[in-house]
Amino acid sequence: MIHKRFRLTPEMYEFWRTSLLQTLAKNDPEYTPALEAAWNTVLSRGIDFFLEHGG
Repeated sequence: MIHKRFRLTPEMYEFWRTSLLQTLAKNDPEYTPALEAAWNTVLSRGIDFFLEHGG
């Protein structure tokens, strides 16, 4: 996986997730707590996959 060469830590993924959600909240007028929860679900699955597989 291409992410492996960057040696990303769990903290880096969490920083990325928080930054993305803040950007969405700031720029999407239709952003809601339900949409944030949906984003968190999808992002968590991806992040968990990368952490589990050394990505």
